[in-house]
Amino acid sequence: MNITNDKITEYIRSFSPEKNQGLEALREQCIEERIPLILPETREFIRVLLNITKPSGILEIGTAWGYSSAFFAMTLKDVWITTIEKSQRTASRASFNHRKLGVSSRISIITGDGADILRYMNEMRMNPDAAEEELLRRVKEDPETAFAGAPASVDDPEWEPDIMTTDRIEQIKEASERKYDFLFIDAAKSHYREFFDQGMSLLEPGSVILCDNVLMKASVIDSDYDGHRRHRTNVKRMTEFLDYINSRDDMVSSIISCGDGLALIKMKD
Repeated sequence: MNITNDKITEYIRSFSPEKNQGLEALREQCIEERIPLILPETREFIRVLLNITKPSGILEIGTAWGYSSAFFAMTLKDVWITTIEKSQRTASRASFNHRKLGVSSRISIITGDGADILRYMNEMRMNPDAAEEELLRRVKEDPETAFAGAPASVDDPEWEPDIMTTDRIEQIKEASERKYDFLFIDAAKSHYREFFDQGMSLLEPGSVILCDNVLMKASVIDSDYDGHRRHRTNVKRMTEFLDYINSRDDMVSSIISCGDGLALIKMKD
């Protein structure tokens, strides 16, 4: 859902139809199956931003069906993308879509909880031997390490155990060795602060960070906009996150009223 006038949104979108038929077909599938994805006006903002910044490596938190990561790869022909997705089933669908769109050779999907994977990537950078040894120990002791987090209840249909394998460890190790100068966060809203702090540690100086859906259908300014009271904690954490990035002196940031709100952050060199 967008937060601008519907007629204005329609007018803006009229200037930026998706020209790639495969990508547009994927968008339609996501909409039909109610899979989250970036809005058209957000996509076009990112297209311009990527062409201005020209990152060599993009780190994405929240893959879903792979629409945005495929779009990144199509926008910049030489960029490498590492994207993290919590659900194995969703990641498998994203991998299929990437192959179908011909961009899989430049995208690595790591399955697991975003905060956990980012933390392991940071540990791999600081002390690769010790970090790898710790992960290998987990494989031997308990391969069903719950990187997806504990279930909200025993009947939670969305929870699934995440199997840590030696292949996954190698994937995390390879991802930690790459350079990233663009971070895109579009995952669990209550964890943006954690994703931000862990992800920023993996970026080059002067990198750009973009966070989607930060206005949460205007809930951050008026709780009356939020029809689901159970999301109050998410709203509270998001407002705290926005205050946090605004208070930092080592970066410049702006909240942009595009789509459902974007937070654009530029790290100082």
